[in-house]
Amino acid sequence: MLKFPAFRYTLFFVIFWCFAITANGQKAILDKIETDHPFTVDHSDQYFGQDVQYIRTGFYGTTDFSNADFNGQVQFIDCYLKKMLDFSGATFHEAIDLSRTTFKTGADFSQARLPRLLILSNLNLRDCKGKIDLTNIKPVGICHINLLYTNISKIALDYSHFKLFFPEDARGREVFIEAMIPVYKGLLRQQKQLGFANGYHKLAKEFARNYPKEYDEFLADETTPPPVIDTKGFGKAKSKSIEDIVATIIRTQEAQERSFKKKQRIRIEKNVVAIGLILSLVIFTVRHSLKSYVAGRKVSYQTQVVTSSPNYFKQKTVPLREIQKTVSKGQVLWGGYLPPKDILEESEEFWEKYENLLEKAKT
Repeated sequence: MLKFPAFRYTLFFVIFWCFAITANGQKAILDKIETDHPFTVDHSDQYFGQDVQYIRTGFYGTTDFSNADFNGQVQFIDCYLKKMLDFSGATFHEAIDLSRTTFKTGADFSQARLPRLLILSNLNLRDCKGKIDLTNIKPVGICHINLLYTNISKIALDYSHFKLFFPEDARGREVFIEAMIPVYKGLLRQQKQLGFANGYHKLAKEFARNYPKEYDEFLADETTPPPVIDTKGFGKAKSKSIEDIVATIIRTQEAQERSFKKKQRIRIEKNVVAIGLILSLVIFTVRHSLKSYVAGRKVSYQTQVVTSSPNYFKQKTVPLREIQKTVSKGQVLWGGYLPPKDILEESEEFWEKYENLLEKAKT
């Protein structure tokens, strides 16, 4: 069995560093059964590489996800939150789904970077003392928001950074339209109340384009005039057109999105460089270990060849003339040798003649 201590240590080092780099990035929270959290839940300043999912979960203390970075989806479905849900300063890359959740205090999204989809449908805000505050976010693009069957008065947002999203409904388009119209009307009244003129006019154009009859009825029922468009959201009227203001907002959002993507790219490049250095160290260590092992095997083979002695001896060469002379002499001696008559009995006469023949052969 081959043993490479250096390789084993390096492999352990690689596994440790890879875990250190990605450990926070692979954290996921999955509460899919009824669970209660009586105390404070603190996940602030953490990075979540996978989905964060709570289903039928009760939170009775502060739920702190401030400055967290969510690479996957975030779901609080059918949950109960007694204290504030703190998403301030958080960054979201995928959808947020808070559907059918009960809020008693509200949620804070100040300075948060929202994803492309935010689902706030069927929220229970009946006894909520606060609001779902989305007025102080950091826009990185238009966020599609679902507000079906939710009390709009408990939601605060500037529609300049949002677009209403209505999923398909299996009950039929007419029933579904009856649920969408209150969303438009409630959100328009909220934009007027909060003074978000740009958001109001953006939503009014969408409402008039999609449902002109219902929009006319809404205007007929309104007693106060709509707010005047202003680059600061409310105040004195400006000479800029709606198109210029929208173009300015789009340029600002695109610049913020490019900056955000650049920061993401820099973070990924740092991780790639770290992993590349670790892999280079592994390759170097493996090659060094294999070279040392092969060199050791070669030395052992050479030692065996050197220490083993050949099993042979050098023979003396005899000239051909001497060989021929010896053969002729043997023929003469053998020709004069007369074996005894009773050779099988090995008589004394036999042995005398044999010994005489050997003496002649030696001379």
